[in-house]
Amino acid sequence: MKNCPKCGKELNDDVAFCTECGEALEVVEAAPEAPKAAPEAPKAAPKKNVSKILGIVGIVASLFIPLAGFIVSIIGIVLGVKEMKATGNKTGLILSIIGLVLSILCWIFNMIFSALFLPMFMVMFEELMYSLS
Repeated sequence: MKNCPKCGKELNDDVAFCTECGEALEVVEAAPEAPKAAPEAPKAAPKKNVSKILGIVGIVASLFIPLAGFIVSIIGIVLGVKEMKATGNKTGLILSIIGLVLSILCWIFNMIFSALFLPMFMVMFEELMYSLS
């Protein structure tokens, strides 16, 4: 309830003019609502399985292409350390370390195999080429 400023009559809040004297009343408009702030986008959760996937890919790649397995495993170790700090999960880190060790072992095996058997294959290849000509 409000009162007329001219005659003092008690009036309802929704009237624009005084019913007694006809005085125009100040219409109190509801304050416009402040625009609501856009909801804050949720922060991207750390991807939990990336280091695990890189660890597995590093292990498999190490068997066929040791250098690729080495690179993928190093990336997996870096992400695995971050994941371990964030969540305490060590699985991706362990898999990546296994991939790294396996890539180094496969690289050493390839070097030894190449040193031992490459000369023999070269001789066989030369004999084959000689026999074909």
